[in-house]
Amino acid sequence: MTCKQSAWSGKNAWWCILCLLLSQLVLVACIIILEEVFHLTLRSSPFKLFLIQAISGIVALLVTIVFSGVKRFADLKVFGLGKINWMYVGMSVVLGLLLAESALFLVKFTHESPQSMLMKEMSNFGQRGYHYLYAILLISPFFEEFIMRGYIYKAFRGNYSIPSSIFFSVVISAFIHPSILQNFGIAILAILSLNLLVCILREKTDSLWNCLGCHLAYNLICTIN
Repeated sequence: MTCKQSAWSGKNAWWCILCLLLSQLVLVACIIILEEVFHLTLRSSPFKLFLIQAISGIVALLVTIVFSGVKRFADLKVFGLGKINWMYVGMSVVLGLLLAESALFLVKFTHESPQSMLMKEMSNFGQRGYHYLYAILLISPFFEEFIMRGYIYKAFRGNYSIPSSIFFSVVISAFIHPSILQNFGIAILAILSLNLLVCILREKTDSLWNCLGCHLAYNLICTIN
């Protein structure tokens, strides 16, 4: 590892999580101020909602890179972005597809209709809103996996056991999806299962590409359906 060992520790991971939370709160506060004080309509179109999500992801990405101690583009491989093993990626994609199909089967069987706050907002704009929603669902795994499995999980492993690191990572990842967790049983089970699976993939293969493949496949099936 080319970065300082202290940057990839459990303690630093918790500080990173705290700063990630604060950065998102600041972003939300800025949006509220711009809307309420300056009367700007920042959520009046699906493109603006997409842009807010993109800015949120980029800010989180930058915060994570700062805490990782990475200073050169070439050093990003410490996040698990080394050589790609296509066989493992393919197996991870299949696992993601199977998990998504299982979740969708349970949703249909129980007649649940899980929708996040973002999904509800995008649906107000009709088909155009769904196009931007699909884009978010397909892009978000790159941000989430880079942050949660690329850095947070591996930093936890610097101090904690495998079960503890997986537990912390799964719980934190679950809270990234608060509106779904608040209302829908199957969605909770699916999100927890997905995050458990990608943590295991990160641990067993030490590659972020497999986590990305699994998460992207899962979101792809959910998007199609």
